[in-house]
Amino acid sequence: MIEEKSIRQKDILVGLAMGLGVLLFVLVSVFLLLRPAPEPESGTPAVTLTFVPLPTATGLSGETGTAAPSLPTPTPEVEPSPTPTSVTYYITYTVKSGDTLSGIAYSYGISTAALAAANDIAGDVIYPDQELRIPLDEQTMAALTATPTLSPDERNRVVYTVKAGDTLGGIAKSYNVTVDELMSANTLSSDVIRVGQELTIPVPPPPPTDTPTATSTPTATPTPTITPTPTWGPSALEGDLSMAYPETGGPQRFTLHYRAGMYGIENIAAVQAMVVKGMEHIEGTFRATLPGPFDVYVAGTTFAAPNTIRRGFALPAERRIFVLHDGTGTPEDQQYTLTRELTHLYAWHMFGPPTSTLVSEGLAVYVGMTAIADSDHIPLKTFCAAYHQAGKLPRVSRPLRFENHILDLQNYYAVGCFTEYLIEKQGLEKFRAVYRSGDYEGVYGAPLETLEEAWIADIEASAVVVPFEPEALVNAVGAMGRAYTTLFTDFRGTAAQQTAYQTLDAARIALLEGDLATVDQKLAELR
Repeated sequence: MIEEKSIRQKDILVGLAMGLGVLLFVLVSVFLLLRPAPEPESGTPAVTLTFVPLPTATGLSGETGTAAPSLPTPTPEVEPSPTPTSVTYYITYTVKSGDTLSGIAYSYGISTAALAAANDIAGDVIYPDQELRIPLDEQTMAALTATPTLSPDERNRVVYTVKAGDTLGGIAKSYNVTVDELMSANTLSSDVIRVGQELTIPVPPPPPTDTPTATSTPTATPTPTITPTPTWGPSALEGDLSMAYPETGGPQRFTLHYRAGMYGIENIAAVQAMVVKGMEHIEGTFRATLPGPFDVYVAGTTFAAPNTIRRGFALPAERRIFVLHDGTGTPEDQQYTLTRELTHLYAWHMFGPPTSTLVSEGLAVYVGMTAIADSDHIPLKTFCAAYHQAGKLPRVSRPLRFENHILDLQNYYAVGCFTEYLIEKQGLEKFRAVYRSGDYEGVYGAPLETLEEAWIADIEASAVVVPFEPEALVNAVGAMGRAYTTLFTDFRGTAAQQTAYQTLDAARIALLEGDLATVDQKLAELR
């Protein structure tokens, strides 16, 4: 009994000892697991273990449960490259008479705002001999200063861009070649050239003397002007005129609208001066000032069909006129056209809308011709006397066609002559009254037919000396109209058509000045 008890006590003690041992083992294990990890020694990376629970079987099948998250792939950090900065180069341009800020900017392919900012210009006013800094990017500068690779044939040629006032003989003399050689190199049929035309000079190109030096600071090195080569296209008379004539200028009284780089627009200041002169002449004639502003659209190419042969056009109710300034004509011819169209605008707003084309066109032609009275143009009286002697004088009392001043020159000049007669005999005030009313009998005390007969009698009585054969003038006017109709039936501005256009324009000017021999010569060249 005692022995059994002793055995049970021993078993209990053994069990307690084993239990205490297990408990001690558990406590030690828990302590080891929960204590902080020791700091790594310097230079030795610390290793952190992350325990990710395994997905369930259903998670692996893709039907239910949560799939094991994918660990992100570490992306090595790359040292960022320095941002390239654009370098602006400057060359110097010296302003010439007639230059505009927008025109210079266009020539170098930069914006007007960028050019103004580079030169601290608040508006758009520049003056001759002013030096402008032209900001160019690296690519443009490289293209400007690059030496082109020329073929053997190109090395023996240089291209010259015709400027205002140039002649073929003068250009040939400058390059020490003959006119014939120059004409042959450019397949020209006459010596007529146009502003903006590119001529091939059959001589070795001269060494460059003014190539700009690339610098990142302003330089005083002179630079050649880059003349953009215009692409021909007809000038608009309607539609989005702000797109067709994007550049503007002029004094406060009127605004010039034009496109830089087109033929004949190099000296837009000359056009502005002609507008001022024309309006001063009109207002001086009628002794009254036109109130309010107006717009002048300067076309650098011939107008779009069906107005291709026109040299001017007026929309007086809209206070807008259009004039052709494409390098053709003479300053006197251009002044006449501008003054004539300005007269339409002036009379509409000062006298009222005209009652007939006769009074409207008659007044415009009369005022336009008095503006160039000292020129070589045939005076109205001489022209009408020649037509009367040839038996071809248009009758102003009958319906006449007024399509344009080339096809219907005799009709425009006839009503201009008749207006001149009425104003000289009866004064401006009476003509102003008939312009508004159309009542010839009420104003002049006689119907139009009677006034016409008195005008013809005055032509006969004046005994005007006609310095050419009257019939030759009539024939030349008719031939000119036919030549223009033929050329502009399908005019696309090709090189051949432009050359023919220049020749024809020279014939037109010769006709207006009474040089009928030159008219025949130029028309023969075209044939």
